Amino acid sequence: MCMRNKEELRREFLRRRGEMKKEQVEAGSFCIEQRVLAMEEIRRAEDIFCYISFGKEAMTKGLLEKLHEGGK
Repeated sequence: MCMRNKEELRREFLRRRGEMKKEQVEAGSFCIEQRVLAMEEIRRAEDIFCYISFGKEAMTKGLLEKLHEGGK
């Protein structure tokens, strides 16, 4: 992929994410959280690294709390 297309795609997805309503971000974040927690690799892992969400990124607070409660 050429850089111009990559930059255009990035701008487009950032624009779309910026337009999302809080409820949409929360619902999507919950789905991601459930999928991650169901992964065999996550259950077997001793250590897990995860970013702390910012702005309208997928919210990771709930995921981080559940991972911590589970001893990760």
